[in-house]
Amino acid sequence: MLLDAMRRSHLAFDKLLRKFSDDADVAVQLPASERRKALRELQQRMSQYVKPMPLGSAAKHSVVLDAIAQVDGYLAARHGNVAAVYPRARRIRASVVNQEAALEALVDASDLEEEIQARNALLRQQRTGSLRPLSFYRNRPTDGALMLSDDKGRLFVFMNLLPRGARRDRVVTLDGLIDIRTGTEVRGSFRTGILLPLEFGAWQRDKFLRGGMLQMMRLIQSGDDFYIAATFKFEVPAVDTPNLLGVHRGIDPLVAWTVTDQHGRPLASGRVDGHKLLSLQKKEESHQKASQRKGRRYRSRTRSAVAQEETHKAANMLADIARQFSARVVFEDVSGLMRVKGSPHQSWRRRVLQRSQYTALEKRVAYRVSMLGHAPIQDGQPHLTVSSFAARNLCPGCGYKLTPCETSGGVLACRGCGDRFWREEATAAITAAKGLHLMTVVRGRKKGDQLAVEDKFKEWFENNRGHRSGSGLGYDVPGLNCSRITGAKPGCDNFGSKQSHGEQSKGASSPQDDQKSLANYGIGNVSEPAQRE
Repeated sequence: MLLDAMRRSHLAFDKLLRKFSDDADVAVQLPASERRKALRELQQRMSQYVKPMPLGSAAKHSVVLDAIAQVDGYLAARHGNVAAVYPRARRIRASVVNQEAALEALVDASDLEEEIQARNALLRQQRTGSLRPLSFYRNRPTDGALMLSDDKGRLFVFMNLLPRGARRDRVVTLDGLIDIRTGTEVRGSFRTGILLPLEFGAWQRDKFLRGGMLQMMRLIQSGDDFYIAATFKFEVPAVDTPNLLGVHRGIDPLVAWTVTDQHGRPLASGRVDGHKLLSLQKKEESHQKASQRKGRRYRSRTRSAVAQEETHKAANMLADIARQFSARVVFEDVSGLMRVKGSPHQSWRRRVLQRSQYTALEKRVAYRVSMLGHAPIQDGQPHLTVSSFAARNLCPGCGYKLTPCETSGGVLACRGCGDRFWREEATAAITAAKGLHLMTVVRGRKKGDQLAVEDKFKEWFENNRGHRSGSGLGYDVPGLNCSRITGAKPGCDNFGSKQSHGEQSKGASSPQDDQKSLANYGIGNVSEPAQRE
């Protein structure tokens, strides 16, 4: 019954998209002010079209919403001058004829649009056999789904899958079961659904069932198993975030971070090693290239699995730091790095930064800090995103330009104040300063207003350098990992000495010392940069 309901929903979704493809092409020519009205009318016509189909009430409602969402995304992409192709559902059965036709179309493509269409047709052929998830947007037994529990703590799901008058309908009585969304007892018998038990763990019960409100559910097939993916809504009180957590995303390290207060004084800094992910990606890419040269198809999920694991770890650590320091997260916009053209090394860096894990890190951190009570602050997101590409080589202390040290490319020296910094932590500090500048100077101005000379970031940053010193005599935290974290005296030279990254000068703090000092703050590890050859 589950498989049949998902198959019928899949075919209905595909039929809707094919039926109204001409209407979508007409809506592309409409201005944005009339597009909403055209979509509402199209949704009403879709609802009338699916009424006679042999689907349950929940499936009829969900396929219309899913189809109109696909059309809306297609129209938005076309209006944004993106080379988008009209959406189609993947095929349930593979077709040799269609695959050969798609290959011929790819070979004969004469422009970019034809090439994209042929490529998408090939991708649909490769993903045949998997059904679309069946969504339940309503929490009602007549045209949606319910998540229920009994007096023993067991969990059940009731899904509306059958149309009225179906031959396989059976009476299902829900008396005595509790709706977990409302906490009320459900009474009644229904013939268009099925009641199934759910397996869940203590973590799911404590994290979601007891703390959130169920919004919608989705039935997913994976091989011979079926899963329920549920969306929950959480309400958390807003928290005050006076400090700033600047985050620099890179390759190795994967993440570097610096916490500053509202005056720009650094409180702590650290990094997340990305050597494991980087080495694995290089290894997998070399294997992929070798396989493609031999004409073989290379498939591996190792790279994606490790990338997800590393980004989840980094997101957990950044969220914990934001909680401990009551800091607003500020991300560096890496789009400027992606556009840099030059040497093959820069081209390789641009390709790496375009990978999904760098965008996924920002999304995962945003989700976690939202759960901490960080209110939306920019474009509906709980974090700030600033462009610090032009100012990434400024000294976090005095604002002068940093230059690489002669003995190491990972350490930058300031000619103005003489301090030295790790490159990544200095960039994270500037990112936090850009976030402070955005909230205190830029925010509230009308779009297009020109900033005064003294309000531009570089001049503003240099004019406020006295506020970043505890004594008012200068920048008293030479390395961000020095006096504020390890307890060393201001002016110590143990951060970025004239040695390689793997060596320690006399009196220098070791990674173990940094680890002990950060234990006072209750945050993650701070590691020395890996030694480069």
